[in-house]
Amino acid sequence: MRVKAIIIAFTVPLFMLLACVNGALLYVQDKAEMTRALDAQATAAAVTTAQFLSARPDAKMLSPEQADRLSRAAAHIDGLERMVLVRDTAPDVTLLGSRAPANSKYIVTATAPVGSAADPRGTISAQIDSTPMYKRLSALRYNIILLVIGAGLIGAILGWFLGHRISRELNHATALIDSFFDGEVEQDQKKLTIRETIDLSNAVQLMGTSMRAAMSRQDRQMAYAEVNRDEYSSVQSYRKSCFPPVKKEACGTAIAIRMLGDTAGGCFYAIAQNEQEAAVIIGECGGDKPTLALANALAAQEYFERNILNGSADRIIEAGVRAYSVTSIKWMKWDKASPASSQIMALFTDEDSERAHAYHALNPELEPDILIDDLAVLLKPSGVIAVLGPASRTV
Repeated sequence: MRVKAIIIAFTVPLFMLLACVNGALLYVQDKAEMTRALDAQATAAAVTTAQFLSARPDAKMLSPEQADRLSRAAAHIDGLERMVLVRDTAPDVTLLGSRAPANSKYIVTATAPVGSAADPRGTISAQIDSTPMYKRLSALRYNIILLVIGAGLIGAILGWFLGHRISRELNHATALIDSFFDGEVEQDQKKLTIRETIDLSNAVQLMGTSMRAAMSRQDRQMAYAEVNRDEYSSVQSYRKSCFPPVKKEACGTAIAIRMLGDTAGGCFYAIAQNEQEAAVIIGECGGDKPTLALANALAAQEYFERNILNGSADRIIEAGVRAYSVTSIKWMKWDKASPASSQIMALFTDEDSERAHAYHALNPELEPDILIDDLAVLLKPSGVIAVLGPASRTV
């Protein structure tokens, strides 16, 4: 959905709901107030007339003058249809209005006794037609419906306006983003007026600048590598992807292996494991060319990982050394019941190897990968190193 449609879909029902709630409250309140007012009018008319008749010695008849005065007073009461004196022992006397009952289903009736408890003379019944009230309520309902429709239109217009403004900002921000990544940084940002879109465009501009700088730096590096590339540098670059740093656990032993410094192209490592056994081999293969040494290292890794756990490890190691021109090799094999002890296997210079073993002897509790980090900083050796230690325990 578009932004305009989403905003309109939310604002129109919201505005109409608010208008409906307010209209319903207004209708209920007005109806209650009008009903109370009619009841009060009918009661006032009945009580006043009852008091007027109670003061006369004979409540059966009114003189023409009194009847006229009563009619003029009743004229001030809107909707007063009839006023009847109801007596238990005599016929009813119609004081105002027609003798027949009022022909309306909206009649409000109020009564008041005439006389006293010792001298009851009957009851005054005042009847008021509330049809005008319901007509006013009907007009009020019509106005409320118009109000709800108007609120929906206002919500639609407001939603369209907000959606149009936000869409315009987003479209301009998108154009700015495209221009940033296309290198056209001289775009007008004054058209953006919403703070969030301004922040977004600024952030994307920084991203585009960083990306272009990174791409430019990569282009320079690639151009430099193209000019200065030789067989040895190519082998070193490819070997890093073939032998990445390793950190894992196998058969109760933690293993960390890494190539450090200016490692020879023929250096390799191999890790083999199954449910019961595991083995680690590090070595260096020879070759007339760096590419041949790397090819031997890759073949030796595949051979040892596939075969070291199948049969006699000594014979497999001896066959691999002959087949792949392995000049230096160190290995360790263990089973799950007897994990390997904490130790270092390194193909460094003799001096660096002695220092590495001495550092390990002073810090036997270090985790294998942390130990390699320390040796890389302290010794700056060149070669391959594998460190074995007890597997980590989860508390």
